[in-house]
Amino acid sequence: MKTSLIAAFVVVVCLFAQMIHAQDSVVAGNQIQLGLYVSASRVDTTFTYNYRITNSNSSQQSIWQFWLVLPTDVTVSSMSSALGWLGASRIDKGQRLIEWGTGDSYQIGPGSSLGGWSIRTARPPSIVRYYSEGYAPSPIFPDGMATDSIPGYSDLTPLRSGDNRNYSWAIPG
Repeated sequence: MKTSLIAAFVVVVCLFAQMIHAQDSVVAGNQIQLGLYVSASRVDTTFTYNYRITNSNSSQQSIWQFWLVLPTDVTVSSMSSALGWLGASRIDKGQRLIEWGTGDSYQIGPGSSLGGWSIRTARPPSIVRYYSEGYAPSPIFPDGMATDSIPGYSDLTPLRSGDNRNYSWAIPG
């Protein structure tokens, strides 16, 4: 009986140590200072919104994600991506997400800027949310550790951390 209790205690202590190690390896993607520049043009009943992102010299990370968070009733007739970035549109939790992301080669480093994102819609300009995230390596999970066992880790994922939610004008809403 004592042997099984000791073994169970050792397992719990080892799992706790692994969880602490994984927490130490978590880096939030909010160490950026982004500037979003939007221009809007209108032809008949269609608005085109063009976006340019600037990452401040004082940022500690490169930007690798940029999303627009729109009401679900906004219909986007077309969208384009900046060079090296991929885009998608989807409905999630009562909002339309226009998501753009990239790999290593096309991230927006500190002190750099990039343009080339655009969407077309019939919605006139208004204020809506957008989301951006700095690149950080994925946390290290020791073998056998559940990837959802770091307290607060889900707060660092898209649309959950208040530190990197941003607002702008001239975006359809």
